[in-house]
Formats: sequence, structure tokens, C-alpha cells
Amino acid sequence: MASPGTLLRSVPRQVLAGMVVGVMGVALSISFAAVMFSGELEGELWRGTGWTLAGLVVIGAVTAVTSSWRGLAAGPQDAPAVILAAAGAGLVATSENPVASLAAFTIVTSLVTGLLLLGLGFFKLGNLVRYVPFPVVAGFLGGTGVVLAIGGIELLQRGGANELTLLVIPGVVLGVVLAWLARRETSPGVSLAVIALGFVGFHVVAAITGLDRAEGISRGLLLGPFPEGRLADLGVVAELWSADWGAILTQVPAMVAMAIIVPLGLLLNTGAMEHTFKTDIDVDRELMATGAGVAAAAPFAGMPGYVFLGVTVLGRRVGGVSRVPPLVAAGVAAAVLALGADAISTVPVFIPAGLLLSLGFDFILAWVWDVRRRVGLLEYALIIAIVVTVAVAGFLSGVALGVIAATILFVVRYSRTPSVRSLSTVMERRSNVQRSAFDESRLTEIGYRIVLIELQGFLFFGKTEQIVRSVREMPDLVGRVDVLVVDFHRVTGMDSSAGASFDRLIRFTDDCGIEVVFCGASPDVLTVIQLTVGQSSIRYEIDQDHALEQGEELLLASVRSDEVGEPNAPDLIEWIDVPPASLPAGSAIVTEGESDPGIFYLESGRALVAPETADPGEHRHAVLLPGSVIGELSHLTGQPAMATVVCDTVCVVRHMTKDWLEDLAVNDPARALELHRMIARRLAEKLAAANRTIRSLE
Repeated sequence: MASPGTLLRSVPRQVLAGMVVGVMGVALSISFAAVMFSGELEGELWRGTGWTLAGLVVIGAVTAVTSSWRGLAAGPQDAPAVILAAAGAGLVATSENPVASLAAFTIVTSLVTGLLLLGLGFFKLGNLVRYVPFPVVAGFLGGTGVVLAIGGIELLQRGGANELTLLVIPGVVLGVVLAWLARRETSPGVSLAVIALGFVGFHVVAAITGLDRAEGISRGLLLGPFPEGRLADLGVVAELWSADWGAILTQVPAMVAMAIIVPLGLLLNTGAMEHTFKTDIDVDRELMATGAGVAAAAPFAGMPGYVFLGVTVLGRRVGGVSRVPPLVAAGVAAAVLALGADAISTVPVFIPAGLLLSLGFDFILAWVWDVRRRVGLLEYALIIAIVVTVAVAGFLSGVALGVIAATILFVVRYSRTPSVRSLSTVMERRSNVQRSAFDESRLTEIGYRIVLIELQGFLFFGKTEQIVRSVREMPDLVGRVDVLVVDFHRVTGMDSSAGASFDRLIRFTDDCGIEVVFCGASPDVLTVIQLTVGQSSIRYEIDQDHALEQGEELLLASVRSDEVGEPNAPDLIEWIDVPPASLPAGSAIVTEGESDPGIFYLESGRALVAPETADPGEHRHAVLLPGSVIGELSHLTGQPAMATVVCDTVCVVRHMTKDWLEDLAVNDPARALELHRMIARRLAEKLAAANRTIRSLE
């Protein structure tokens, strides 16, 4: 942060920068008034000028003080001016008092728009700007550069071919020099000195050649002509009582358009400033600051507006980072509003033209030329298309083209990303049920009969065809696969066309005699499935684990026989001389964090491994069946228990305490070795299952 002494020394430069920004803002505002008060309203141009300047003063001052970003200049904009011009033309045709009606319409529209901006900021909706694709922002900025350059060229053409020496050449030279200084990131004072040198140089030449102000204005060398005398319209609020409200109601669509255009323009300009200055801006605060300014300007018929992109860049470039330039600019506008525009008619036309050209050149170089290294070929083509559209058809058309094209480009690219995250069978992927070695070996042999498809992303039309194709192209599908499990856990959303594709998939699997199980679907996705597919023959499970468990039970039931037992359990029970304990359903066998609880052998019943606060029916880490060993990791590592194990049913367990295990190691080392071998074998089986799962996801 700069020291107080440095800030004080920079105040004169900041004040001069504010005067430059103020002159630019006043010139733009007067041109917007000319847009509004054209045709039959041209005779009241002085009133329109007063309204736009009032908007410049109030909006500029309020945002300068309350903005989250120092140096932000704001005021009336061209898009609101066009909307008000259209409303004015409509009121001329339908109202007996069009000027009063236009004043009332402007007051109400500004108030509504200001309140809307305040609401958007209050409800933290400013981050919508983050969703604007980068090519759209880059194209918007490049198009802004082209528009600024065109505006500068048009301003230089006011004097005609005869004023080449005093107008065109100095303007182009000034624009090139300022753009060059900006690219070299020189001190703002250097740019301001160049502008001051141009101003003084022109008037020295004018004095030598005998050119007075009136002749300079008539020849297009000085700014003007402007409306004569005081421009403030102090009685504008009284127009509310003489307005034709019936005619005003016919212009409600224009009011709605204003309420859309102003927030959109503010968000676009704010996002563009973030990219230009490579900084983050509190967009919600900018919405509220601008909303407060627009609402405060409403009683003066101030035209709605928002941040000036080009003028803000100019102020930062020649005055540095400070709130002084926009405040001084508001003061300049207030002086013109109170005293008339004679003072700014001393400004040579080539200076604002050169400033526009410099900003235009800088934006074009940065966002049309330099940006080519930051984006791909398709995105760069989109940027160029937006720039051309902005230059030919305007900002709204360019932004609309960019958003539509970027959306299409995103959809095309996103549709190419696989919707099938993984495709595996129970040979590689199992439920969290810990089964006997016999059952595990049988599942390894016949697990191909259950196919698991894990989906991901947002599913829509073409993407779901990948899923249907993946199933149809599976080798030996018919007669080999009994169950198809479709996991929607990672699916973020789905449209009705995707549901129609699943309907086709169900008809295909029904013909093949394959049972389909859908699992893990969110409520929104499940609703789409049920609306488009219906109940059909689909079975629904809460998650993948439950779906696989049910499928495994079906497979095992088809291969088990009465002669086949579980050899591990009897062998171990024979020499465990710990008396069995019966635990009711819901009771904890081991509690997470418990220090060395010993080892439990599950003789009968069913237990669940889950966090202590979880619903065992929905969140489970593992299901333990008879023959399972519990607490072996804690015993071997000496660490506290890592999870809670609860009884899902009535369980009979044998608790081998730490003391019992130590006595076993001393008195019967052979049995202790057998116990540890069994534990090692179970851990190895778990590791092998984890490796199979990892390989299936590669």
C-alpha cells in the first residue's frame, strides 16, 4: 500500500485524470441524450442532456464511493439510451404530453432497475458472471476495442478532409503513443503528460493561427456545439403528475428490457474488467453499489447505467488506483450540469478521439491478437466471430452469438466424454459383504453373470446412446449375463430424452432375459427414470453395495447345495474356549476409537461396519457374516478401533480379549500361529479384492 506522502504527491495527477475521465463521460452522456431526443423530441434536447448528466453525476459519485474497486467510473450507457429512445418514439405516437411521459417513464424505470440491482446483489447472484465462457468475454472485449476504435475514427472525421493536419494526424498519433505506453506499462503520469502536451500544443497553434473557439467548433476541431445555458432540469419530478400513464403502460416491455439489459451489461463489464486487470471483483457489491446509484438518480430522471469499461481503464491508466478520478469526474459533470457545457468546448476533438483509439488499439491487441496463444483454434474462431458481430450488429447480438455458440461447442465436447465410468463384473467388483472363502471362490468363477455399469456426468440424448451401445456390444451377452446393475451415483442429472434411451435398453434386456437393477439415483434422476421408463421389470436399490449384494445372493443360491458347508467356521470354533455371548440387534460389538478391544469371532448372525452415527441401512462399510473376525487390525497395530461394528440381527460372538490372546501365544503357540494365519489370509483376500476393483476402474 502506498504511503500517505506518495498519495499526496499523486493527487494533482489524479485530479487531472478525473478531469479527463469527466470530459469523456460528459461527451458520452450528451451523445446518449441526442439518441434519446431525436426526431420530434429534438427541440427538448437540453432536458435530455440534463437527465443523462444527472445520471452521470449521481451514479458516478455513488459507485465511486461504495464500489469494492477503487477507480471505477460509472454512468449512462448506450444500450439504455437506445431503449429510452424507443420508448420516447412510442410515447410521441400515443401520448399528448410525450416529454412529461418520457420523464415519468425514465424515473420509474430507473427506480425499478436500481431496486432490481440491489436485490441481485443482496441475494448474492453476482457470481452468474463466472458462468460466462472465456471466449465470450474475450470476444466482448475485442469487440469493445473495435467499437472504441471506430468511435475514435468517426470523431476524427467531423472536420472533413480539410482538417487532416489539425485533427486526424494528431489524433492517430496520440492514440498510437498512448497505446504503446500502456503496453509498456509506463507510469500513469507519462500518459497524462502526453495528453496535457496535446491540449496545450493545440491551443498554442490555434493562438498563432488566430483560430477562436467558435470557428474551432464550426470546423469540428473542438467539442461541441452543446445546448446553451443551464442544463439541470430541476422540475422533472413534477412531470409525474402531468404524464400520460395509460401511454406509459404500453411501454412496459421496454421497462422489462431495461431490467434485463442493465444487469447483463454490468455483469459483462465487471467480468471484462476482471480479465483486463487480472483481479477479482466483488460482483455482488458492485450490483448493490450500482443499484443504489441508479435508484438515487431516479428522482432526477437519471438514465440507468453501470460501469464504463473503457473510461475506467482510461482513468486507471492515467491516474492510477484511486477513488479520486471518478469523484472528480462526477464533479466535472456536476459543473457542466449547473453552469453549461461551454467549458468542455475548449477540448480539441483529437484528444477524446485519440483516447478512444488508444483504448481500442489496446483492447484489440490484447483480446484479438495476444489471446490467440491462450485458446484453441475453435475458441479463437468464436472470439473473432463475436468481435465481428459486435462491430457490425452491436454488443447484444455479439454476446448472444457467443453464448449460443459456446453452449453448442460445450455440448459437442461434453457429449464426447464417456458417460460410462466403468464396466465390470462381480469377478472384479464385489459388494462389501465379507463372505466365506468358499463363497468368494464361487463368485470369482461365476461372477461374469452380473455386469456392473457405473455412469457419470449429466445424461442427455446422444450420451445415453453410449450406454445402450456398451450393453449391446458386450460379447456373449445373451445366455451369459443374468443381472445388469446400472449405478447412477455419479450422475448429476438427466433429461427426458436420456430416459427414453433407457426405455429402449430395458426392452432389449427384457428380450434377452436379463434382470436390470438401477441403484444410487438421486431423487431428481429417479423421477425422470420413473416418468419415462416406468416401473417395467426394473428393480431399484438404494446404492451399488446393496444391488451387488442381492445379485451375489442370487448367484450363490444357484450353486449352493446341502452338502456344502463353510469349513473355516467349525475348525476355528473347536479350540476357542471363550464362552459365546448373544448380542441383540443394534448393539455395538466394537466402538470407533476404542483402545485395543481384542478380537471378536462372529459365530452367527449378521453385523455391519459403519460410522457410529450412520444409518446402517444406507451407509455401510461392510457386512459381516458368520465366520468373520472383528478387530484384528486394531489388535495387530495397537491403534484404536477405526470403525464401529453393530449387530444387524441377533449375533453370537466369542470375545478373545487381549489377555486371552497373550495367554494363547504363551501356552499354545501353534494355535496362536493358526489364528494369525487365518487373519493374514482374510486380509490378503481383502487386498486382492481391492486390487481387482482398482484394475476394473483403469
